[in-house]
Amino acid sequence: MQVIKVLVPIVGIFPLDYSTENTYQVGDLVVVPFRNKEITAIVWEVNCPKSTRVLKSVISECHFTAAL
Repeated sequence: MQVIKVLVPIVGIFPLDYSTENTYQVGDLVVVPFRNKEITAIVWEVNCPKSTRVLKSVISECHFTAAL
């Protein structure tokens, strides 16, 4: 289990810790649970120290294709 920090698009919220089984890189877009909804966030830091708190898990990675 890996701990990552993600930035959510909400003013005033610092990077949040989430657990994941997958390997992500800084800058990847992921879907995470936040309060009572699922939102898109950006991976800010990987390989963070293990937390003693119970962490929510990353739901999935976002895959976007550019439209030309």
